[in-house]
Amino acid sequence: MTNMCFRLFLAGSFRIERPSGAPIALKNRKAQALLAFLAVTHGNVRARAWIKDHLWSTRAPEQADVSLRQCLYGIRKILGHDRDLLMASDRRLRLAPDRIWVDVEDEGYLAEIVSRNDEMPTFLADLNFPDPRFERWVQDRRKWLEVKLLDLSSAKPTRHRPAGAKTLQPYLIRGSILADGAKSKIFNSVLQTLICKSVDESGAVKIIDADVMNQLQSLEKKAAFRLKTYGSDIGIGASLIREADGTIFSDAFRCLSQDENAILQSFDVIDLVNEAVHRAFDEIAKLQTRLPNTEISSAMCLNALKSLTDYSAESISEADQLIARAYEINPRGAYLSWRGYLRTFLLGEKHDCCAISTAEEMENFITKAMEMDKTNSLILSVGAFMRSIWSVSIGEALELAERSNRLNPSNPLGISYLGMVNSHIGNLEKGYRLGKRAYALTTNGMTRCSIGYVAMRTAACAGHFSEALRIGEDLTRTMPGFRSPMRMMGMLYSELGRFDRATQIEKTLQETDPEYSLKKIRSYYKNSPQMQKTALAHL
Repeated sequence: MTNMCFRLFLAGSFRIERPSGAPIALKNRKAQALLAFLAVTHGNVRARAWIKDHLWSTRAPEQADVSLRQCLYGIRKILGHDRDLLMASDRRLRLAPDRIWVDVEDEGYLAEIVSRNDEMPTFLADLNFPDPRFERWVQDRRKWLEVKLLDLSSAKPTRHRPAGAKTLQPYLIRGSILADGAKSKIFNSVLQTLICKSVDESGAVKIIDADVMNQLQSLEKKAAFRLKTYGSDIGIGASLIREADGTIFSDAFRCLSQDENAILQSFDVIDLVNEAVHRAFDEIAKLQTRLPNTEISSAMCLNALKSLTDYSAESISEADQLIARAYEINPRGAYLSWRGYLRTFLLGEKHDCCAISTAEEMENFITKAMEMDKTNSLILSVGAFMRSIWSVSIGEALELAERSNRLNPSNPLGISYLGMVNSHIGNLEKGYRLGKRAYALTTNGMTRCSIGYVAMRTAACAGHFSEALRIGEDLTRTMPGFRSPMRMMGMLYSELGRFDRATQIEKTLQETDPEYSLKKIRSYYKNSPQMQKTALAHL
């Protein structure tokens, strides 16, 4: 604990102190929850949309916006001249990481608590209010802290560990021995396409990445994932281990409720593992500033994808240039597929570019990518997306999507675009289920917005208009400039009788696309070959 930091106490009752030790009287319970959200999150940053969904989930978006602004104003007013502790942008909130100390993140401090107390503190012990999403979050964090304290008190298991507690055998990433000289390269690339495949009945987490898994060193695969049960509760943790020195690279934890009988097949488990993987992406992206050029291509590519905070032409161009540099360093088909993928947003968002030449570039990138690597699930899924939407070659799109899904059944892009193709060929409920599953498997970043749009589209194709609108509203809160969902939302609002919202969206879109109208978008869905068998064609 440093004397230069604010001190935030979450074990027990909420408390925050200035660097001087003076207490800060923050009485608003939702303001306390907001600071707790940021304090225990990787990087101390959260999306505004996520915070609104967990503090005001039952309110309309406009009301939630007002409530969040009022909450932020109250926090900054109390902080006074230290208000820059809480930083805000249009889409994210963040605590200055070098100015805050959090008790539950300091294992030395927690160990001292364990050694001096018979009763362990509860995470935010007296902070409760009736928002279902907040309640789930705080219960998860309480179980997380309980497990953390139990681990620290392992010398006294009979006092703290409930009867019948056991630890399931962790799954260790398997691979052949690799020469030491290649450590940095594999460390840089191993998580490029890593994703959770399944969790079987024994608790083993299966990880599939055909390109790099066979290159892992057998001596550097410690404690990949852990599952623990405490009585009737099950806590599930995922940890990825730093290859170079064996320290934890990234981790995540989730507590699942007693009524989830099919626990090891739960999407929550797979989502948890993917969360750990996405956190590892953050660490890999940081390597770009610390490794020689010959070893940073994966980091550059990941940085490019993470830099896309919107789908503006400028953001897309910057990301494309970074991926192009990564390809020059290490020519990989996956990088070409991402460059093609970026061009789908230039076309879909109707940016000021030559549609013909952009479409040709997109096709050239994906064609060459598939020639370079015919067994990459990611490349095949992107190819399926392009064939289904832009080339309208449904037969080829279906074949690519099915191949992608066979290679990696838990690649969210593969699942998503397999769902979209099924919707286009008339398997509407199957397409809807696949789109919904892919969205549940995706935690953040550019792909979540893209997969979310497909989930919205497949729901609407199957006639689930209210659900499609809910997803669309979530997407526009997360990325306000994302126009593709808004085009469909206007039509859906009109269909459900919310004509004021439909008119508002029509006016907003006409500011950048004067030719947009609800009449034209209805005509598109009615006459588009791939939409003929969907509910959207009949609105």
